[in-house]
Amino acid sequence: MNGEKFWKKSVNLERKHIVGQGRKTFTSIPGRSTMLRDNGVYNPIAKALEEYYSLALSKAQAHMAAQEFQDIAKEIKEANE
Repeated sequence: MNGEKFWKKSVNLERKHIVGQGRKTFTSIPGRSTMLRDNGVYNPIAKALEEYYSLALSKAQAHMAAQEFQDIAKEIKEANE
């Protein structure tokens, strides 16, 4: 294997507005990892990411064709010979 990419697809997802209500009080400006320890911030982000994951897989599946993979498999086999 030489690390060459034989196939690449992009799935465009719309931006999503996430509303979180933190429950912790900070005495200084918290960093991202500190804020994510607050369930009021973490849970809405996790829920949005779960929805994105499901949507991304659905869209990716709709863009895939079996013939594409057969063609790619031939290219990979030829490249490895």
